[in-house]
Amino acid sequence: MPHTITSPAKAALLFFVFFFLTLVKGYGQQFYIAPYGLPLQRVNLTPNGPVSVSVGGCGGTYDFFSIAILGNKLYYSNGSAMFVGDIIGGNSPVIANCTFLGAGNFGNALTVDKKGILYYATGNLLYSFNPANGITVFIGTMPYTAQGDLMFYNNELYMAAGEGIAKINIANVALSTLYIPIPNETIYSLTAASVNGTVKAYAFSEYPVRQIYELDMQKRVIKGVVGVLPYQTLDAASDAEAGTVQYINIDHTSTSQECDVFNKGHAEVVTKPHTSNYTYTLPNGQSNKTGIFDNLDPGYYSVTIRSDGAESPNAAIITVPDYTIGNPVITVTQTNPICSRNGSIKLDAGGANATSSIKYNNQVYSFDHTFTELSTGNYHFTILNKNGCIIDEKNYTLVQDNCPPIPDLDKQILQECDAYNQAGVTVTAPPHTDNYTYTLNGLTNTTGVFHHLNPGNYTITVTSDGVVGATNLNVTVPDYSVNNPAITFTKTNPLCDAKGSIKLDAGLANATYSIRYNGQAFNFDHTFTGLTAGSYHFTILNQTGCIAGEKDYTLQQDICPPITINNVQIQPECNVYKQASVKVITQQHPDTYTYTLNNVSNNTGVFDFLTPGTYTLIINSSGGDHKEQQVTVPDFTIGNPTITSTKTNPLCDAKGSIKLDAGLANATYSIRYNGQVFSFDHTFTGLTAGSYHFTILNQNGCIADEKDYALQQDVCPPIIINNVQTQAECSAYGQASVTVTTQQHPDTYTYTLNNVNNSTGVFNFLAPGSYILIINSSGGDHKEQQVTVPDFTLDKPNLIYKVKAAVCTLLGEITFSINGDGKGATKVKHDNDVFLIGQTIKGLTPGPNHFTIFNQQGCILDEIDVNITQDDCEPVVFPNAFSPNGDGVNDVFRPNQESNPLNFKLLIYNRWGNQLFQSQSIYQGWDGTYKGGRLPVGVYYWIAIYKMPDGKNSRQSGSVTLIR
Repeated sequence: MPHTITSPAKAALLFFVFFFLTLVKGYGQQFYIAPYGLPLQRVNLTPNGPVSVSVGGCGGTYDFFSIAILGNKLYYSNGSAMFVGDIIGGNSPVIANCTFLGAGNFGNALTVDKKGILYYATGNLLYSFNPANGITVFIGTMPYTAQGDLMFYNNELYMAAGEGIAKINIANVALSTLYIPIPNETIYSLTAASVNGTVKAYAFSEYPVRQIYELDMQKRVIKGVVGVLPYQTLDAASDAEAGTVQYINIDHTSTSQECDVFNKGHAEVVTKPHTSNYTYTLPNGQSNKTGIFDNLDPGYYSVTIRSDGAESPNAAIITVPDYTIGNPVITVTQTNPICSRNGSIKLDAGGANATSSIKYNNQVYSFDHTFTELSTGNYHFTILNKNGCIIDEKNYTLVQDNCPPIPDLDKQILQECDAYNQAGVTVTAPPHTDNYTYTLNGLTNTTGVFHHLNPGNYTITVTSDGVVGATNLNVTVPDYSVNNPAITFTKTNPLCDAKGSIKLDAGLANATYSIRYNGQAFNFDHTFTGLTAGSYHFTILNQTGCIAGEKDYTLQQDICPPITINNVQIQPECNVYKQASVKVITQQHPDTYTYTLNNVSNNTGVFDFLTPGTYTLIINSSGGDHKEQQVTVPDFTIGNPTITSTKTNPLCDAKGSIKLDAGLANATYSIRYNGQVFSFDHTFTGLTAGSYHFTILNQNGCIADEKDYALQQDVCPPIIINNVQTQAECSAYGQASVTVTTQQHPDTYTYTLNNVNNSTGVFNFLAPGSYILIINSSGGDHKEQQVTVPDFTLDKPNLIYKVKAAVCTLLGEITFSINGDGKGATKVKHDNDVFLIGQTIKGLTPGPNHFTIFNQQGCILDEIDVNITQDDCEPVVFPNAFSPNGDGVNDVFRPNQESNPLNFKLLIYNRWGNQLFQSQSIYQGWDGTYKGGRLPVGVYYWIAIYKMPDGKNSRQSGSVTLIR
């Protein structure tokens, strides 16, 4: 409760009140203290001095060595670890949700900037710590040692040092200065608190006297003592001390493998655009101005970034992976040089063969490559991945192997297939590394293969380029003609123009032997046909395809038989009307016949599409014979049914039709039209004026008749308008619909009104006015008529309405009622809500409001816009002090005179609860007297009870200071 001053003069009292309010910000100053040996404290600076409240929740008594606050977050250190918790205020504040952020020597000085970056000092070393990623950055060595706390004030960093308050230059801590000297005192804690929007700084002295200083940061002096705490402070913090720091902003980092160095990385730190010069430093001291580092071993790196400008240092974390992890395992197949043959090396990367490559002697090869022609020595290979980067290096050594002697040789003797009774010899040796030379009958080669050897005995000499001496091999070629089969034949001479034939027979060898003729091979079951008179040569092949014999045979030309006609068949053509086909059948003959009928010749004796009549048949033989005979083709249309028709000509745009009738043949005959077949019960419709061709088919689908019919266009009736009806649109206010009714007609009408076309004659949503109605007939007629749409809005219902304006929080109201002829009006719509006429519509916001009037059928009768006004509603506000000294200023205690409460009542009490004054008017206030006597200076209490214009009951209470 505030002190009551009864005797000092008014001027002295005013000086005291204003000084104290200015010095300790009344009831608005609040911060937190980490005391020695006590729980965390929340401190309020009041006119009676600092008031401490213990803070409960997580965190022990000795956990709060240094603290910092950002919003409702409390960061605190016990000296070796950092934590964060949520501040929950109230009369009994607590710290909740405490979370471990990291371990380290966090020192005894701590603060935080507005981005949540913590700053702490250990001795004269300044660091920053980012709780979001756990990165600690060493900012630099200060020329002052931290004796106590850190704080931000007006976005500048200050530290409690042994000499006083030091101003720390974050961008270059070596340039830090002593800002407020405080010699011979021990300052442990610093903080800043907000007072009516103004931030003030406080220092906590522990020696020689424990007291709280307010600092004048502009004049760089101690302004005064604002209180004493009953405990030793280790650190202080408030949300107001968080500052804004210029940062080196990291855009991103990237790492990539060094392509030309084995298992090394390339790293790049990219910062956002800046004007200062940055220096990037690795933990090993390597630094540059680019942020690019090459040839880094796999590992974890913290790159410190410093600016020559005002930005605070920052750090970026780079991880260079071990690029050998996941690399393929390289295996090798190598062959040493032996004899005069060079060696080879083949590498294998398993499943990575397709994506990896090998670099050798500055050339790149795929893994399917074998390195050959290699002499003895050491060979170095570099393994590359798909990007051409080095992933491995391999070294291999080749030595010279000894050359073996010529081993036992094998020989193979096979009959020569392309030469009669000759053989080929092939000498084979076990695998060897030296080169062999083979000699037979003066012929020398390196293959050991000799061809076209006649039956007999031979010697083959073999020598090596790797050893001294030679080896002889004896070979015997057998006589292959001894076991060949006897060949017989059957032949047929050519007769007339029929060709001859030859068939060979090898007896029991037919299944295994074959015949070659004209470069092709045939089985012995093949007959050679189409042969003319002459000589023929055949080559006999055995089961291995080798020549086993040669044969020659001769054919002669035989005499030809005469022409004999067996029959002449005549049938009607199925797909041509009134025509027939003729087929001539002759006795079997070996020669070719040429048949001629109606000036048409062929070799088949079949003639199509012949009209009824008599023709001469002529036959000529390729053997030289000639024969003629008369052929008569009858009329097959005799006996077909009679076809009648029923047709309808097209009228206007209505199409015409044709219906055919075959009488009793309707069930068995059909009609073909435009490539499709129809039964006789089909009517052909949708026909325009013109000619139409129909084909009549019998039960076999053959043409029995053809018919042509013509349709003519009949005349169309004129356009006659029966009625034009106009009606108000139900759902569109002020618009109408037009419906045109015409006399019945077979054609299609197109109606045009107001640039709208349709085929119904119905037009909607037309504004009042005159229009030209146009009707066009598909039959070619045209008609125009003027149509007048009346203004249906002139026939409005007679309505009146009563409006209640909005006041305070109470929204406006309106009530509609019928005044005379309501024209059937029953409902009112506002926004999406519908009300009955006479029903009060509430909740109307001030300003324009739109209402739609409907009848019982839901049709719009009228639209009305009403402006809802807002009546004044001033809040009731009381002063916290008044001076009834008769000077005409603040002589009466009463609420603001602009307010307009209802049922107002004001009661005044002293601090013992005695009622001193009562008023029921905002204009009648208290003049500081009781029963005619002036009351002393002090604090008095008031209660106000009233109702606002919107009907809400209100009650206020408070204290007022009487000043004289």
